[in-house]
Amino acid sequence: MSTDEQVTTMLNQLSTAYSDPEVKQNPTLANGIMHGAKVLEDKRDTELTASIVCKNITLAYTGNKNTFPKAAITLFDQLKNTASDYTAANSYHSIMPNWFE
Repeated sequence: MSTDEQVTTMLNQLSTAYSDPEVKQNPTLANGIMHGAKVLEDKRDTELTASIVCKNITLAYTGNKNTFPKAAITLFDQLKNTASDYTAANSYHSIMPNWFE
C-alpha cells in the first residue's frame, strides 16, 4: 500500500502535468491523466496509478509524436519506474500458476 506522502506527491505530479496548456489541447492525454488521478484518489495505489498513466501517455504519444507536450514526457519519466515494478509484478503473478500445471 502506498503512503500518504507518496499519494500526495503523485497527485501533485499529475496535477502539474494536467494543468499544462499543451496537455489540455490533447483530449486523449488529458483524459488519461485525469483517469489516473481518479484511480489514485479512489484506490490510493501509486503503483497501479503509475501503470495506468504511463500506458495512457504511451497511447497518446503514438498519435502525436511531433507535437507531444514536454509536461507529459516529464510525468512519464517521473512514473515509469513505479509503473514497471507494478507491471512486472502483475505479469509474474498471472504467469506463475501456469508454470506448475
